[in-house]
Amino acid sequence: MCSKLMGVCYITSVLATSEMANRVNLILSLAILLLNNPFRCLGLTKPSAVKLENNEYSGVVIAIHHSELENEDLIDEIIEMVNDASSYLYEATNNRAFFKDVTILIPDTWPDKPDYQSPGNSTFEGADIIIAPRNPRFAPTSVFPPAPHTKHYEGCGKQAAYIHLTSHFLLNETSEELYGNKGRVLVHEWGHYRWGLFNEYPDPIGDPEHYRQLYFSVEEGKCLLSVCTRGWNITSVTYNDDGTYVPNTDVPSISDLFTCKNLNFIPNNMQSTTASIMSGYTNFPTVRKFCDDLETTDPSLEHNPEAPNKHNRLCNQRSCWSIMRDHPDFKDANLPSLVTLDVTPSIVLARSKPKRVVLVLDTSGSMNSLNRISKLASVSRNFITNVVVDGSHIGIVQFSNRGIRLSGLTVVDSDDTRQKLADLIPTDASGSTCIGCGLEIALEILTENGMDAAGSLVVLVTDGKDGETTKTNDFKNRYIEEGVSIDGVAFSNTAEENIVSLQIETGGKLFLQTDAPSSTGLYEAFQSTMESGIAENNRRIELHASSSTFEPNQVFSSGVYIDPTVGNNTLFDFSYFGGALDAQPLQIVITNPMDEVFDVSHEGYGEDLTFQIVTVRIPGTAVPGFWSYKVTNINSSAIGVLITISTLASQDGVDPIIVSSELSGSITDFANDKPLIAFGEVRQGTYPIINVMVIATIERPPDPKGIPQDPVQIQLLDNGAGADVTKNDGIYSRYFTNLLVLDFMASNWPFSMKLVQQLY
Repeated sequence: MCSKLMGVCYITSVLATSEMANRVNLILSLAILLLNNPFRCLGLTKPSAVKLENNEYSGVVIAIHHSELENEDLIDEIIEMVNDASSYLYEATNNRAFFKDVTILIPDTWPDKPDYQSPGNSTFEGADIIIAPRNPRFAPTSVFPPAPHTKHYEGCGKQAAYIHLTSHFLLNETSEELYGNKGRVLVHEWGHYRWGLFNEYPDPIGDPEHYRQLYFSVEEGKCLLSVCTRGWNITSVTYNDDGTYVPNTDVPSISDLFTCKNLNFIPNNMQSTTASIMSGYTNFPTVRKFCDDLETTDPSLEHNPEAPNKHNRLCNQRSCWSIMRDHPDFKDANLPSLVTLDVTPSIVLARSKPKRVVLVLDTSGSMNSLNRISKLASVSRNFITNVVVDGSHIGIVQFSNRGIRLSGLTVVDSDDTRQKLADLIPTDASGSTCIGCGLEIALEILTENGMDAAGSLVVLVTDGKDGETTKTNDFKNRYIEEGVSIDGVAFSNTAEENIVSLQIETGGKLFLQTDAPSSTGLYEAFQSTMESGIAENNRRIELHASSSTFEPNQVFSSGVYIDPTVGNNTLFDFSYFGGALDAQPLQIVITNPMDEVFDVSHEGYGEDLTFQIVTVRIPGTAVPGFWSYKVTNINSSAIGVLITISTLASQDGVDPIIVSSELSGSITDFANDKPLIAFGEVRQGTYPIINVMVIATIERPPDPKGIPQDPVQIQLLDNGAGADVTKNDGIYSRYFTNLLVLDFMASNWPFSMKLVQQLY
């Protein structure tokens, strides 16, 4: 299973509302870093715990959005839906698969109960199925229960992001009249999600540019529905103005019969065809199978490759089972049919818990090189004082040739607690490197007093070669057993190669902090820890992150837009390192859209000489608009400067505009002429932001002779063509073609990607 990289970066713009978004252009820069150490495949698809073993799907997570009010009926409807879906799936896959266990993740906005279990690694962001407010792109009206949909980034045969249901769909009595049995509908969506199938019917909402209810079948010599299979019995009707219809009594013209225009048909109530589930007619009791194209296929299951629907267009006219047989679930006749009398899944109710994070920081001697220990100290301190969400539990470990406990898990509940934890961050480095020693102390912290460590996160930062790999591997296995994830930060491309294995096998993420002045990987890694499992309107949102070298006496000016959805507790942080030990702090001047100035005389202006950080806190809610800042290096030597600007949502209940970046494929794929795809999603809550200009900037490494290469820019598109699966869904996509082949093919490190803001 491939994993996404670099986490999710957040950005705001002048887009104040989703309506305004349609009228404003925003340029985003997509920086892709090409790393240089061994690994094979990391790509788009988020990590998933779902496994199919012995014909049983396990690890399925259904998560309820934090905005949903507590409702026992909602839980009951989910359970009934899953039970129905399991038996239907078992029949649809010819007795080869059913749901064995499913976790329903309760939001922490609901009161805790004794029967709610620990969530382990389950989070809303990582869920396979979400219960959340409707996405108006696929559910444009709230009058009727919104139809479920599945969010696709990639094309045919690729796992999707998640299945999206709403409480309105689950609780409204008219849902089954409109869409059929909810369990059957879920199996239809599972076909999208798990196996990368698409709709085998004309979809006026999800695929309007290609909508054709009927087409003229050359093989049949008549007009047919644009569905699979061809065996549907249909009746010609005329629609009235109120949406009702009556059977036609007039004979259609010859022209209409051949063009299939000016005709309306509906399926008869009585049908003999048993396929296809992806045709959407899940309310017909005879529909129980996916279509197939084998010569031995039952005629009632025979795929219709003529039909002009999205599945045929994206899957090259192949049947559903043709795609499914190539999926690891069923490939090479895996999992023969199983005869069982009980396919009822086990349901577990789990409730989200506060974040538990242990920082495991490398303080070996090599960290003295190139200001690494200073950068680590500065970014770690910023993380604790500014990024960590209230109520989170934070622990700190340092390691060199041995591990040292600096702090056990501590609830972050005040500025005083933040300060005490930040003061524990190490600033000195010496000794050799024993990664396993640090992991050992971290696991002791997470399991002390019989505490369940499952779902906790360790952020491991290291720059050196591990001197005790056996010990590290032993603890990697312990982490897997305990359900603890490791986010790895490779500090330079000389870092321990095993950090990739630690990250992949525990379900974490991988980040790279190079020694280049522009690298912000360490900051991105810490920022990422407070994203998963935390409501978006409670997270600290990154507006800007950049790093560069400031020459002596250099003055640098830039700015950032703050839109009305954000602005509370806005922070401008300026970390500096690499100069003399007694380097003078940077001079900062910030000006808001009302021309108010925030400088050293401002009450929220603070200097930390120990960790070399200047922080400017904006009181209250920042005025929407363009904020400029001027940075002056008054030192007589060059210094490195990391600039980060972050904020919180402007008010409760208002979702901020968010951009997430994804990358599919791997270097191995690229070398084998399989294109890589960059994705950028722009949304506000579940609302997609469309008509946005998204520019990808590919940062290329030096060539084999060490000569720097200029960046390459391409525009990502949301036009439903090429790499983009669906038009106007807020997901912007573009292939990387062989035009961009670089001299890095001997490298096996994964690609890494993030979004940063440019002004427009």
